[in-house]
Amino acid sequence: MRIIVIATLCLGSILGIEGGVSRAYSQMIPLDKRVAHDFASRMLSRKLLDSSSYRNFNAAIEGGRINSTLDALSYLDRAVVIDLREMPQEPAGYIPIIFERIKSIVPGFHFDSLRIELQGRDSAGDYPEHGMIISMMIDGREYRQGTFYASDRLKDPDPYLGMVGDTYYEIVNKWLADEGADYRLHQVDYRVVWEDWWAARYDRIGLVALTAHEKRVFDTYPGTLLTVGGETFDAFIGPRGIERAIAGYRQIGLFDHLTEEQIAEGTKRALTESHMNVNGILRQFPNTILDVVLESSLRDEMYADQLKDMAAATHGAFSPSNIRDDYRVKTPSATIFSFEFGGRLYKTKLVMEEDWIDTKFFDLVNRGIEENIPDGRFYALADDDMSMIFLTKKQYEALRQQRLLRFDLPSGEEKEE
Repeated sequence: MRIIVIATLCLGSILGIEGGVSRAYSQMIPLDKRVAHDFASRMLSRKLLDSSSYRNFNAAIEGGRINSTLDALSYLDRAVVIDLREMPQEPAGYIPIIFERIKSIVPGFHFDSLRIELQGRDSAGDYPEHGMIISMMIDGREYRQGTFYASDRLKDPDPYLGMVGDTYYEIVNKWLADEGADYRLHQVDYRVVWEDWWAARYDRIGLVALTAHEKRVFDTYPGTLLTVGGETFDAFIGPRGIERAIAGYRQIGLFDHLTEEQIAEGTKRALTESHMNVNGILRQFPNTILDVVLESSLRDEMYADQLKDMAAATHGAFSPSNIRDDYRVKTPSATIFSFEFGGRLYKTKLVMEEDWIDTKFFDLVNRGIEENIPDGRFYALADDDMSMIFLTKKQYEALRQQRLLRFDLPSGEEKEE
């Protein structure tokens, strides 16, 4: 197996590190035994534990040896615990070892030509980080994943903090999605409870392969140490799905405003980044999805700015003029807002509630579009934040039928899975 390490000067997207540095406290609080035994029973019923492992697990609970999810993983068949203290200190040394260990819990997973691209240093914050892109060949197809590592970690009291980022293993989930597998890898931190606070230790990491149904066992215990990271089961997160989605976007004209260079750059980003669902793919291409901030950073004429952003997202279909926005940060009283479009004047009074914009703004804009553009409107997307996209009816129907976007459907309509 070839391993290639490349250093570049450009900065990748850097992810934050959560949790505190471990410290030497005199006493660790054991996990509640009732909860732990219940957890073991649920694992047995879902065949994540065999009868022998179940007995050993319960004995470990009684002996006070199960104090976090990571401690429980050593009893599960489809889990691996990786001790970072035994690893080489640089990515070229520990990344190949981690992926070799993953093979033991993911049947059929194999790779060649592992490539590690180290990017520029971000010195902001307490833990200077470097972007890192991992790529590998699997059955003749390239898989890519962006993550990070903290090269200055050896100066910290916990030298393993940030040794590996928290998305490196998602390259395997991309392959699982392409293969149509019903399970994903989930990462587990070593989190423990000391006498008076929660703490995180970073000298060990765990990975466990779970279906969505099996993952719900861990979700049964919110606020306890029996937790694992959430992963997406969306079928489009792998290269095959991404390429199919991009081909669908091009076919219905969503990229007509982009150059071939912009499409190529967006495709590369889409193949490298992590996506919770198919919407994340389209987000990698400029001027497609419009994010709306309802809790606004206050500024003069912010409604006018939002209107211009919405107009730009229609690529010329909606072109309001003579915009009036009386909002001023120093005098945040009722605002007169108006614009002209299609030979008509659209006007309303808007009132801020603290720093929340008045949603009657969107009612007015949508009315202007509906009355003048018979085949085009904004559709809300099913994302964590409020986002929308301007589409023709034909584009909307094609995207829904092929499940190439997830829409926030009105109540009463069939919800998308």
